[in-house]
Amino acid sequence: MRGFTLIELIVATAITAIMLSVGVPGFKNIMDGHKARISISTLRQTLQKTRNLALQKGQYALVCPLENKRCVGDWSLPLSIFNDINSNLTLDDNEQLHIQVSNQSNYGYWQKKRVKQNYIKFSPLGHAYGSATTFLYCPNSKNEKVAKQLVINFQGRIRTNSYLNSNGIPYANVAPLNCD
Repeated sequence: MRGFTLIELIVATAITAIMLSVGVPGFKNIMDGHKARISISTLRQTLQKTRNLALQKGQYALVCPLENKRCVGDWSLPLSIFNDINSNLTLDDNEQLHIQVSNQSNYGYWQKKRVKQNYIKFSPLGHAYGSATTFLYCPNSKNEKVAKQLVINFQGRIRTNSYLNSNGIPYANVAPLNCD
């Protein structure tokens, strides 16, 4: 029975180390991109559900991250959809919580263009007049190539896009936001 020589083990270890050093960064980019797509998809679906609720019920519908039943600006907290009847940005006892969705990500973070507005509100016609904004999801690795943006326009339409255009430059509508 023949075993491995020391030279064979050293060569095999060196080849494995080279393969790992080449493959791991590529795998990290793939995972960052996957997590970014999941996060942006969750936010988009939640916003779309809120808009649909406003259209179906013919009432204003609000989505925001809640903390102690009050809208806050941390979009990594669970997102809550409800009809804020008295417009106080608080889920009161007489208001129904329709859906709560987890938006937590340990792999990245959210930025929002209109930081002081900690909610998105859709009108009974599905418009988002006072809530038109841009969100940016940045991976913790700061890899801008996999960062994603979500744009809500005044008509309430929601679209997603990459953070960088084909030339590697951030899109104009994301101007104050970046992953640095």
